[in-house]
Amino acid sequence: MLGIADQWFISGGRSSIFSDGNNAENLQTGVSLPYGYWTFTYDYSKSRYRNDFINRDFLWHSTGDSQTHRLSLSRVVFRNGEMKTSLSAGMTRRSGHNYLNDVLLLSSSRKLSSAIIGINHSQKLWGGLATLNPAYSRGTRWFGAESDAGKADDAPRAAFNKLTLAASYYYPINENLNYLTNLYAKYSPQTLYGSEQVKLGGESSVRGFKEQYLSGNRGGYWRNEVNWRPLTFPIIGDLTLTAALDGGHLAGQRQESESSGTVWGAAIGAGVANSYLTQQITVGWPLAYPDWLKPDAVAVYYRIGLAF
Repeated sequence: MLGIADQWFISGGRSSIFSDGNNAENLQTGVSLPYGYWTFTYDYSKSRYRNDFINRDFLWHSTGDSQTHRLSLSRVVFRNGEMKTSLSAGMTRRSGHNYLNDVLLLSSSRKLSSAIIGINHSQKLWGGLATLNPAYSRGTRWFGAESDAGKADDAPRAAFNKLTLAASYYYPINENLNYLTNLYAKYSPQTLYGSEQVKLGGESSVRGFKEQYLSGNRGGYWRNEVNWRPLTFPIIGDLTLTAALDGGHLAGQRQESESSGTVWGAAIGAGVANSYLTQQITVGWPLAYPDWLKPDAVAVYYRIGLAF
């Protein structure tokens, strides 16, 4: 839009029509502005949920919302024809509110902020493209974030230390068929609030799950998908068909016995995309999960996005 190779995007999604008594929707938008070896990035996301349940013959309404702002600045430190490495630093601010029958739950509503440093590396490998992105996050008091003063020893920490590792490999089998695998892991020695934990279950982690998922302080997931582009439609763009198999594991926590376990899920999807508009619908189902999780038999995701 600005003529400097800048990138702008907006996308949104909502929960499956098969989710009885549950509703969730989300919106993401962002911009990336390059200048020489430097790149400035800003992302904003917002989500809302509603969950209706019956307890002791009374209907309860659980609702909530969250917002996340992310700022980062990166610089390329090495580049040649085969690989590129950059260093990045940034900050994140999260805020969330939860309600029960329209009454604010102060114990689960909070503001958190963190500083992040990381390495972004990509290179050609075995006929494909590999990426490796380790990062370290430290919880801060910036932007009015909460303090840990007076908290119990086993309470979640706002001043946390967190290590993450993201890796991927893309391999083009032929002109219209490709394989993509992603690995993501997170570790923290402290107990984290839910917004900082690793989540297993959903369109961006383990497909086949949605409203029911695992979350914890130490764990990760592995995503695999094959994408086939059989044809191109006039105006609306390329048709892509996807088959996916994902898995994840959380290490056990003494404080929360139900924050550990292994999940597997599968999904198939179809999407169309052109230079400006993308649309995708995905149908997933759980394959393996802890007995207490009781996920929906089918999860349907629909997403639409705009790029400029």
